Amino acid sequence: MCVIFYAKLCGQTILAKNRDKAYSPRVKIYHVLHNGIEIAYIKDNKGWIEGINEHGISVVNSTLIKYDKQPFTKRNFIFELLCLKDKAAILAKLHDIEGHTIVSIGEHEVYHCENNSVNMFVNRLKTHSVFSNHSIHFNYDKVHLPDDRHFRNSVHASPFKIVSSVLRRKLTELELKHTSKSASASSEFCRSNKLLVNVAKLLNQNYDVDPRFHPYRDPGLTRREWRKQTQTSKHATKTQSRRIISQVPLTKKLIRTTSQLVVNVSQLKLAYFPDKNNSIGNSKKIPYINKLPRNYEAKIQVITQETEKNTSTPKRSLMSPQELQKVYDHYGLK
Repeated sequence: MCVIFYAKLCGQTILAKNRDKAYSPRVKIYHVLHNGIEIAYIKDNKGWIEGINEHGISVVNSTLIKYDKQPFTKRNFIFELLCLKDKAAILAKLHDIEGHTIVSIGEHEVYHCENNSVNMFVNRLKTHSVFSNHSIHFNYDKVHLPDDRHFRNSVHASPFKIVSSVLRRKLTELELKHTSKSASASSEFCRSNKLLVNVAKLLNQNYDVDPRFHPYRDPGLTRREWRKQTQTSKHATKTQSRRIISQVPLTKKLIRTTSQLVVNVSQLKLAYFPDKNNSIGNSKKIPYINKLPRNYEAKIQVITQETEKNTSTPKRSLMSPQELQKVYDHYGLK
C-alpha cells in the first residue's frame, strides 16, 4: 500500500517511495559487503528489504492486488537481486518479486515490472513514472482463478481502495510533472545538500481531498478531517459529508506512511526518512548496522533524517473538483 516512482531530476536518476503500513514497523539500515559487492539497504521487522548496491542496482516495490489463499514465500528475493550486477540475471530475478517493482541497472537503465503472480509485464522506463497499488497492465476480469480464489481489493470488492491507489498515483504524477519543468541544475530544488529532502517533500504534500487519498497518509490528519467534516456536515452536500466517513472505519489500523526512502542512483546515496509519529522507536536513532570491513572506503552514502506529515503549507488543488468526481464516478465510489 505504497507509492513508488522513478524520475530524472537535476540530471540525477532518482527512485523514491512512501512506505505505507497498517502497523508501525521497526526498521534497521544495513551496510554490507556481500560476495564483493557493497550493498546498503533497509530491512523491517517483517523482513522486507529495499536498497542499492555499488553498481547502481536499486530496487523499490509496492504491493499489488492479490488473491485469497495466494502462497507467499519468506525468502527475500529483493536482497538476492541487490547481490547481482548482471543485467540478464537481474531481469530474470524480477519473476520472483510480486507487485510493482522499479529497478535501476546503473543510472541509464530503469525498468518497471508488474507481477501479480498470475501474469507479468516488464518494460523499460524512458520518463518519470509513478505506481501505487492498482494494476496498470492487467484486466483482472479476464484473469482466470480457481473457483476457491478471488481477488481482494479489486474494483468490485473495494472501490474506496482503488480510488485511493489511483489518486495517490495521479497526485504524485502531477507533482513530478510540475517539478521537472522547474528543477534546473541551478535551481534551489537541485542543491546537492537538499535534493534528497526535496524529493521526499514531493511525496509529502497536503491536498484538499480526503487525507486517505494523499500520497503521504497520516491517521492524525484523517481523524481531524473527519471531525471537521462531521461538525460541518449540515452545511455540506451529501457527497461531501459522506465521503470522508464512508467505506473504511476510522480505527487504530488506519493506513499510515511510516517512512520515506529516496535513492540517488547517480551518486550512490540512500536516504531514509522515518516518520516520527508513525514509526516505532521514535526517540531512538534508526539502527545503522555497518558490516563493512575495517579500513574499507564505502562507495554508498547513507543518510537518515526524521520527518512527519506536512500540514503547514496551504492545501493545493492539483485536480479540479470535476476531475476528482470523474474518478469517484468511474470506480463507483459513493
